Amino acid sequence: MTSTSRVNKFIIVAITIVFLFVYILPYTFTYSNPYTKKVKDSIIRGIDFLESEQTSSGGFYMHALGINGTATGIDHVSPLAVAYVLYSIKDIPARYLSPQMINKSLQFLIARQENGKWRYFDLKTIQNKNVVYLPPDLDVSSASLIAYYTYGLPFNASSARNLLEHKDASGLIYTYLGHEDAKVYENTDCVINLNAIYLFSLLGQEDAVKDSCNTIVRYGLNTTCSMYYKQDEYVYYYLMSRVLGSGKAACMEPMRKPIENELIKTQKSDGSWGKNVFDTCLSVNSLYNLRKIDSKEIERSLLFVLNMQNEDGSWPVGQLGESGSYNPADRHDIPTFYWGSKAVTTAICLEVLGKYLNYYESG
Repeated sequence: MTSTSRVNKFIIVAITIVFLFVYILPYTFTYSNPYTKKVKDSIIRGIDFLESEQTSSGGFYMHALGINGTATGIDHVSPLAVAYVLYSIKDIPARYLSPQMINKSLQFLIARQENGKWRYFDLKTIQNKNVVYLPPDLDVSSASLIAYYTYGLPFNASSARNLLEHKDASGLIYTYLGHEDAKVYENTDCVINLNAIYLFSLLGQEDAVKDSCNTIVRYGLNTTCSMYYKQDEYVYYYLMSRVLGSGKAACMEPMRKPIENELIKTQKSDGSWGKNVFDTCLSVNSLYNLRKIDSKEIERSLLFVLNMQNEDGSWPVGQLGESGSYNPADRHDIPTFYWGSKAVTTAICLEVLGKYLNYYESG
């Protein structure tokens, strides 16, 4: 065999190997996974539900739920729901997404911002006038700017520091922003602070939120530092895991192992966590954010998440904050109702499936 023939044969073998690894094996691996088709079908149904749930203005609803989970009839379109939906669907492969829904959501946020800040309730659609006077807050403003950052919308990162103007002695940032009646609205919440820590970590400005971060680390996994999420420990872990997953907040690193250990310890035999599927999806996403991608805990939970999807493509609403009145000065140690959103629960569960599918389709 001539040297030229040997070279040609080598090239053919090399091309065959490349083709096999790049095109054939990933396809075979992906479709041999027993959950892949179910996950894809579930994502399609979930996105269809979000499209049907979105208001004409581009918003999504938050619902006030009684202590026993029953509807109270108090429903409000909220920029916070929009920001969470946008964030959670970002990991779903683009071919499953609705560009129109995403664009409407972004336009909704753009139209509701007030000098770089956002309120919990949408004043343009609100019906209960008792809540009109709640000022813009740190939670919604940080989550909205995270959505801006995620989808490449321009904003002034220096001006975003206005969110950090008022802090307590421990370094936690006050919940309500720039209100003339500051004493009435003077409270802090460690869970809400996590959205701000995540935002400024993404912007490469960890130093701006380091005091807040250090205070939260001192509290550990104890949610007594929260006013609005005291009974939502899985929301706490999820938001903390997003900060850790960014890899840009060294101050939060001491919490990585405690969260991981707590989630492994508290998973139930059916693969779930907490009170409902929302807690489960928050927990799975937390493990993904902590890079526990191929853990047995995630495999055990996936079938539970898939089986809990409703016929309309949604997942049952879960608890996302609590309240005792519309007055933030009421510390409501015994909450009278909870906030939840079927759209947010659905998006958080879609986040699980999007990350799972990305992992297996990437080989």
